[in-house]
Amino acid sequence: TPEDKSFLERAAQCVHKNLSDSDYDREAFAADMGSSVSTLYNRLRDLTGKSISNYIRDIRIQEACRIAKNERNTRVSDIAWRVGFRDAKYFATAFKRITGKQPKEYFAELREES
Repeated sequence: TPEDKSFLERAAQCVHKNLSDSDYDREAFAADMGSSVSTLYNRLRDLTGKSISNYIRDIRIQEACRIAKNERNTRVSDIAWRVGFRDAKYFATAFKRITGKQPKEYFAELREES
């Protein structure tokens, strides 16, 4: 519905606005959305099938991929930091879960394409 689409656009904007903040969590996200954590969780789960934490994580990984495509010589650790990951190992694990590839492998393939 248009209301659902508007909600998801607003949710994505909130996450993007706080992308580099590694402390941006479900409580802060819910506050930004003007709802309780449980209400936000239920709405996101209904619309995306994801928990709040997974929703935030997935947007961060998508943005990491976008940055990697546009800035092909940027180090993996720098990109991880820019999208709110302070733990390189967790970034690599999350990245592989979403893309199916390790970040270094993914970034190397992008460099080869250029």
